[in-house]
Amino acid sequence: TTVPEVWAFVTEIGTAEREFNTLQAGYRKLASGWLLAVFGGLGFLLEPITMPGGEVQLGVKDPRLLLAVGFAGWLGILVLWLVDIPLYHRLLVSYFLEGYELEAQYEWLPKVRHKMHKTRAIIFATIFYLSLATAAFFASWLTIWSVKETLPQKYCWSFPVVVVLDLAVLIWAVCMHRDSSSFISGIDNKYNPHSRNS
Repeated sequence: TTVPEVWAFVTEIGTAEREFNTLQAGYRKLASGWLLAVFGGLGFLLEPITMPGGEVQLGVKDPRLLLAVGFAGWLGILVLWLVDIPLYHRLLVSYFLEGYELEAQYEWLPKVRHKMHKTRAIIFATIFYLSLATAAFFASWLTIWSVKETLPQKYCWSFPVVVVLDLAVLIWAVCMHRDSSSFISGIDNKYNPHSRNS
């Protein structure tokens, strides 16, 4: 393979990587906006309520509506994570790994991807999504508490469900990161068996 051909491959891979990075940045902006929408929805549900003593304070007709908004926000942000990380990020990683292998195979290529692969982007991006999603959910409970409303005990199941699913998502992200790291280790061993992850 000639130098112009190799450089053409690297250029095409870089173009694809930038396109996927742009797509992912859009989804993360959307996730941030989703959280703000949850805050707005919670505020929209609050209304002035006259108490028996004549005092007026913020309240809500049915606190279950607040919980529904928080749960919908949490679920919506996780759906965005599903499109971003397991789909687009894995497509990005496939291009990244091809570029990484070319860098390992041809010494004259800049080792940009060799320096980037230790950033654990999948894990940090997942923590970003989980932080937004969990904030949306707990904002609903905080709002319920702030207006001195109570929910029947039967709705407390939502707490462990959210925690368990958050942990499952994080574990999934760690597994995806390990898969990529294993592939990278294989490339390093193939082209430089005396050095791993260098």
